[in-house]
Amino acid sequence: MLTQQLPRGGFVRRLVHVPDTPSTQDIVRAAAVNGEPAGLVVIADHQHAGRGQFGRSWRDIPGQTLLCSFLLRPDPADTPAILMHFAHTLCRVIGDAIPDYSVHLKHPNDVVIDTPTGTKKLAGVIAEGAIQPGGQQWMSVGFGVNIGAAPQGIVDGVDLSTASTAINDWACVPQTRTALLLAVFEAYQPIQYRSQDTTR
Repeated sequence: MLTQQLPRGGFVRRLVHVPDTPSTQDIVRAAAVNGEPAGLVVIADHQHAGRGQFGRSWRDIPGQTLLCSFLLRPDPADTPAILMHFAHTLCRVIGDAIPDYSVHLKHPNDVVIDTPTGTKKLAGVIAEGAIQPGGQQWMSVGFGVNIGAAPQGIVDGVDLSTASTAINDWACVPQTRTALLLAVFEAYQPIQYRSQDTTR
């Protein structure tokens, strides 16, 4: 199981794995509004109502896509920096897995690769949150990465067969969801803002 190998420590406090869910973001949101401290990480094998930024849909292939959300409690003014910091980290980790191709961010939150047939999407990042009574903010950062295979079909008017691809289509060494998840959370260290939750 993915969660058995994800190291505790740092900001990772509690791990939840679900086989199927509308969205990992929904699980983190529900936990946050009920007072969950920062450090919750939720991983799913499949989302049947996944979403990206600006209300866009996110489609995955069960077992072939890394689907994860995690909870932070930052200062409200720092949320844009947090999103970009994580997106750059995710991009760097994916780029390390595909050293022979250019992997970069497409503003504001997509990780893309330049292939011989054009630029294609590998991953996306979403951030959602709210300020609760008393002024405490929660922020859920979610990300999806096509690893074993990319989804197909038309989503929001986009033909995924030409717009998306998967890491293992280009990686020298085949990647797994577990390996990439470990790499992401080993590389990512949340910026320690002054109001980051410490009740752990």
